[in-house]
Amino acid sequence: MKKLCKKYPYTLLFLLSIIVFSLISLHKTEEPIKQTTVTVAEGDTVWTIAQRFKTDKLPQEKLVGWIQEHNKLENGMIRAGDKLIVPSTIKEDTGVLASDF
Repeated sequence: MKKLCKKYPYTLLFLLSIIVFSLISLHKTEEPIKQTTVTVAEGDTVWTIAQRFKTDKLPQEKLVGWIQEHNKLENGMIRAGDKLIVPSTIKEDTGVLASDF
């Protein structure tokens, strides 16, 4: 082992750094998205609801699909009084719920 360390120090250091960075990246898993339920108001659309709940990590376009998928909205039609599941994540810089916007 000592001969190996003396003969290939940079190669061993490189392999060690790859292992360390791989372990770090495996440890950083994305937090599950917290969810809340909203009641659809008169005049709401999936697009306007997504506009209120968008964040940097979940922009409006992706959020429309998320809402449709998680609420099983095949045609995207909603009516006043419907209950929808929407993500409710805390904005990193402000600590304010995205749903408060």
